[in-house]
Amino acid sequence: MASRSAHAAPRHSREVTLDAVGRLDWVIVACGLAALVLSFGTYYTYSLDVVSVIHQHSTNAWSGVYGWLAAFCAIAASAVLGCGLMVPQLRRSVGLRGTVLGLYLVALVSVVSALFSVPKGSLNSYVVFFAQEHGHGYAYWFSLLVIALGATLSTVQFLHFRAHN
Repeated sequence: MASRSAHAAPRHSREVTLDAVGRLDWVIVACGLAALVLSFGTYYTYSLDVVSVIHQHSTNAWSGVYGWLAAFCAIAASAVLGCGLMVPQLRRSVGLRGTVLGLYLVALVSVVSALFSVPKGSLNSYVVFFAQEHGHGYAYWFSLLVIALGATLSTVQFLHFRAHN
């Protein structure tokens, strides 16, 4: 009987080892965590010019429905993948990859929808005759990139495991 090398992990190992998990899976999990952290940053920005005095305000992703939905779906996808990676029978499952891909696609649609709808900020309490501008902060744009990366890598992993199973 040939002995295995100490560095080579068995193909269908029953143990949970860090070597058995692919690098893309770690990046997908990190994308969800990054989306959650970014959801607490400056997601929506508001400015109001009142008699040459500019008032500025910003809120996080949890102030608008699309922002929190995107963050929630991204972290849920990462949690599902992270838990699935700990179970050797699920690690190579197409169903697991499909669930992660579906959640990331919902997150991507939500974060893109947040681009077109900015929730009403607290500056609405000011007199309505003055011009109000609203936009998106740094956390929104980084969230968009991170969620798009997670969706892309989830698609790659889903297609890879579908072709090989």
